[in-house]
Order: sequence, then C-alpha cells, then structure tokens
Amino acid sequence: MSTTVHAADAAQFLSVLPHLLGCTPRRSVVIVPLSQGRTLGAMRVDLPDDDDASTAAASIIGMACRIDEVESVLVVIYTDAEMPRRRASDLPHRAVMEALLTRARECGVPVGDALVVAADGWSSFFDDARPAGGHPLERIAPRDDLPPEATSGMLASDHAIGARLPLPG
Repeated sequence: MSTTVHAADAAQFLSVLPHLLGCTPRRSVVIVPLSQGRTLGAMRVDLPDDDDASTAAASIIGMACRIDEVESVLVVIYTDAEMPRRRASDLPHRAVMEALLTRARECGVPVGDALVVAADGWSSFFDDARPAGGHPLERIAPRDDLPPEATSGMLASDHAIGARLPLPG
C-alpha cells in the first residue's frame, strides 16, 4: 500500500523530502523522479565539485532517465555553503545545477523545480523574485504531522549516519 502526502509548494515538498529519504542529506544532490505528479522514490548522490559538474550531471540525470515511468524530476542540492546576501542570482553550486538542468533538457526530462538548501536558507533556481539570503530554513523543517506509514521512523540527522564501518577488533 502506498501513502499519499500532499505538498502544495516547494517549502512543503522540502519538509517531506527527508522523510522520503530517511535522513537529512548534507553536501548532496537529490533527484526525485515523478510520474503523474507522484514520486517514484528519490536518489541521493554526493555533491560533485563544480569542476566535475558536467560529468557528474550526465551520470546523475542518466540514472533518472532509466526509470521507465519517469515524466519529470525535481532536483535539490543540499550544501554547507551560505546563501548570497547581496545578489540573489548567485546561488551556491550554480555550475552543478546548470549542468544538471542542461543534461535533463538534453535527455528530454522536464525539471519541475531546481532547489538549493544551504546552511542558512533555501531557494529555487527558478524563482527570479527570491530574496537575498533565501527563505528561512524554519519553513522546511521536517514535518512531524505525517502519518506513521509515510515516514521511515526516526530521521537520521545526516545521510552518513550508519555508513561507517566498525574498526576491526
């Protein structure tokens, strides 16, 4: 049985995304493939350096293109960088996002939104009226009003929790 959780806007979507992933990503690119307005899951990969943006984008978008039913994707960059204070056009990791958007366009996969969650705010790359410094992180805090079947239990504070191997004894 699948559970439907509605997100009316980008802020609500970002508040549900950690529940979909089971963690709050850090220094990551998250791709959410969609079909008929519903998620088909989510993919998290490490945030590439700007120098590797084109190569990484081909691999990342290529994974989403292989999903049979995908009609569009949502792209989210999670970063430890701060939002720009003066020029709202200079969002963090612009080269990575532009490479992802270019590759999605080349593959014929529409991008519903392209978001960045920074250390001190969040915004959409598609929002020309975004405020300098972005929107407050409080608007995208993981939700606590979701039905139990919509969550994977406790949210890991970071995607790397549980990924460390124990030292040999």
